[in-house]
Amino acid sequence: MKKLLLIVVLGLVLSGNAYSANLNLTCEGIGSKSKTMSQSGSTSELRYFEETNSIVNVSIGNKGNWIQMPMHLLPRKRIKKANNKYEIYDLKILESSISGKFKLNFVNKPSMTIDRYSGVLSFVSRGKGISFTGECKKVDREEKKF
Repeated sequence: MKKLLLIVVLGLVLSGNAYSANLNLTCEGIGSKSKTMSQSGSTSELRYFEETNSIVNVSIGNKGNWIQMPMHLLPRKRIKKANNKYEIYDLKILESSISGKFKLNFVNKPSMTIDRYSGVLSFVSRGKGISFTGECKKVDREEKKF
């Protein structure tokens, strides 16, 4: 019985984490951002959503967990980060999905989800008017394309 227990414990220790490898994704899709328009001479404002083709990059692994946002999806008031890379926190890696949050400013903290079967990344900033949905592909950030 002790040998069986020792084999199970050693197997778990030596197997390591199945998700410990670096995962780098480039996600192409549609991003939207809330905009306001006011008419001259009027105090009323019209709120609308501007949709644009967007590319979002995600990296999960030993070198940190981050999401890189295109400028046109970022709010005016934001925490400025080098290359628009925002740290992903509350990261949960499950068999079917990867989820987490990132902080653009004190109020704007979108939740992101990546479906591991379809490869779709989506996030919505509740009440702040930023969203994105796109299909992701694995990329090797160490290997140059040309």
